[in-house]
Amino acid sequence: MEPAGNHLFSLCPISWVWQGGCPGCGLGHSVTYLLRGDLASSWEAHPLGLPALLILCWRVLELLVQSRKLYLYHSKL
Repeated sequence: MEPAGNHLFSLCPISWVWQGGCPGCGLGHSVTYLLRGDLASSWEAHPLGLPALLILCWRVLELLVQSRKLYLYHSKL
């Protein structure tokens, strides 16, 4: 999906009510721009895109480590 393209539908219920959207609107676009390497567009879409992406990556790694520990624990039984 192209983040700069036209959007027909939003999952944000606040954006259904207010035209300006909520404080989180644009965060998904910001992360998408970051994954494409476009830092300037990411910052314009939402300044908290980089911290959000870092938190998401940290959480995924944490869950993978936890899953691995659980697998090793159960394989010893």
